[in-house]
Order: sequence, then C-alpha cells, then structure tokens
Amino acid sequence: MNIIRLFETLHIENPRLFIYYAELVNNHIPSTFEYQLNRCAIENLEQLLTIIHNQPSNFRINTRILKEILRSNLTELKQFLCSINYDLHREIYQACLACNYQAIEIFTKSLDYIHCYLKQRENNNNKQEFHLLK
Repeated sequence: MNIIRLFETLHIENPRLFIYYAELVNNHIPSTFEYQLNRCAIENLEQLLTIIHNQPSNFRINTRILKEILRSNLTELKQFLCSINYDLHREIYQACLACNYQAIEIFTKSLDYIHCYLKQRENNNNKQEFHLLK
C-alpha cells in the first residue's frame, strides 16, 4: 500500500505487479489465510489469462499456478487451454509431471485432460506441417 500511495503522490502511472514473501508464524491464524491472500487478485483461470496475455508481464509458471489449473473444473480448463499457445500448454504439462502431480489423485483427471488435449494439438500441428510440405 505504501508503494501504491507513493506512485499516486508522485503521479506515476505504471502497470505493476507486487510479489511478496511471507511466513506465517502465528499458530492462531488459520492456514487458509495464505490461500485466501494468494487468491485475492486472481480467482479463476480467466483472470490468469489476462496476466498471461499481457505482453510485458513475462509470465512464468510456478507450482501455485499449476495447482490452480489442475483444481479447475473441466469446462474452465478447456477454455483456458484453448486460450494459450501450444508452447505454454506443453510447458504446463511438463511442469506438472516434473512436480509429480500425476501421483496426486485429485489432479489426475485434469492432468489426463491436459495431456489428451496436448496430443490433439500436436496431431493437428503435424497435419498442418504435412499439408505445407505437399
């Protein structure tokens, strides 16, 4: 809030993204507080797309993002995957495997869907390349 106030005082208009690091050491505060704090700006995959498609943002995948993607319902997941490019789709799938999320039961259905849709995209890309070679 201090940084925002300083920008406003100096009339600086600049898109910004704030990243924080914090450790919750008070055992009286529920652990769900961190989850709520993390979701205060981005509550769904559609909002995540606004960051991904913002050119200067240089979006990077992290485990929290992967878990949000895997926790989404299949309708939202399909819409999300249709809205990202093939390279990011592949990077998300590979990152999920690297985190061993295929071993976590609540993620398997979404991860299977991501994999199947990725294979479908690969097949479509191969068909297009084959047609270009003719």
